[in-house]
Amino acid sequence: NLAQQFRLPRTAEGVAVTDVDPSGSAARAGIQAGDVFKQIDGHAVKTPSEVRDALGAKRDRPALALVQRGDHSFFVPLS
Repeated sequence: NLAQQFRLPRTAEGVAVTDVDPSGSAARAGIQAGDVFKQIDGHAVKTPSEVRDALGAKRDRPALALVQRGDHSFFVPLS
């Protein structure tokens, strides 16, 4: 179970990050395996395709992602 593997709170909802390309934009933004994408630009995401679609639609400016890491949540701009 991903929640146990990454020690996520039972209340975590969203899309869990299982792997990050070390040379990719997510790594440059500080995203880590075990983080959970909760929202992209204020819209809840529940599937990896929703995350991809939301990020792909933002070609002209970064998207603002609400990320949960452990018991803390924070915003990260992603391009």
